[in-house]
Amino acid sequence: MEEFLCGLFAEAVGLDHVGVDDDFFDIGGHSLLAARLVSSIKASFGVELSISRLFQAPTVAQMSDLFNTGEVSNNEDVLLPIRANGDRPPIFFVHPGIGLSWCYAGFARWLRGPAIYGLQARAVSDADLLAPTLTDMALDYLSRLREVQPAGPYRLAGWSFGGNVAHTIAAMLGEAGEQIDLLALIDCYPYAGGEPGSTAEEPAPDLETVRRLHLDGTALSQVDDGRAAELATVLGHNTRLAVKHDPPLFDGDVLFFSATGDRDIPELKPTAWRRFVTGSLHLHVIAAQHHEMLRPEPLGRIAEVFAEKIERTSRDRDVRQSRRGVPNAGE
Repeated sequence: MEEFLCGLFAEAVGLDHVGVDDDFFDIGGHSLLAARLVSSIKASFGVELSISRLFQAPTVAQMSDLFNTGEVSNNEDVLLPIRANGDRPPIFFVHPGIGLSWCYAGFARWLRGPAIYGLQARAVSDADLLAPTLTDMALDYLSRLREVQPAGPYRLAGWSFGGNVAHTIAAMLGEAGEQIDLLALIDCYPYAGGEPGSTAEEPAPDLETVRRLHLDGTALSQVDDGRAAELATVLGHNTRLAVKHDPPLFDGDVLFFSATGDRDIPELKPTAWRRFVTGSLHLHVIAAQHHEMLRPEPLGRIAEVFAEKIERTSRDRDVRQSRRGVPNAGE
């Protein structure tokens, strides 16, 4: 079984050989290739395996153990371990409007060292668990990430709707006296790019639009219409939460990644965050449209900035700690 799975893993990522302990996402796997792999596993073994399960068992050895024990349930947990065994403090990525965090899988290849977790909407598993407000959602996710990391410094990121939630979590942590090493907002805007105080209801997205903008070309492209309708409900609900949410004030700096395209509307410019951030807004323009920001090439460019920021912050902290450890002349 392991030998056959090694072949499937290697075929999915385009390598000649994959060892039983090679992590699928460390060797170049991302959500699109993960979808290809789980399809191959289904065709070869007749096992219905979700991409979330692959995150939990990303090596051939772990996958083989799942098969042998029969533990292949596909429930979508709030906390998605993209790489749980990192040797540096984790980065927490908050899901976009669709509710799933599979799109962040590619960061495992580019970010060496830190553990990586996605935070996913409860409603993708149970339609009755739609969050009442974005603040409620942020509090829920805050409790889950503290299970992994009880104390800071924290690193948070989010694309689109996920950026709005990440910003709110960071503000909550700051209010609690925690240090935030990284807050990265990936092409997201206060009030979901609308005007503050707007009472207009966002129309529910139709299935064709959801498939075209959110599912096609992703690991979710093959879901049936029933599942697509469930995800559309999550997307529509989350969009309404973001439109109505009044962002808190975050006391710190922000890395902002802006997609190319028409940005003539003031609410769709990075400067819209100025009133909600006390520190600097470090802007990086990525040559991609909004819905393409986490495709492999743009994601790689974003990850490079992440890596530089993390390395610089760690180096500065080491210097400060070293200085504090040197006795001064009066001691």
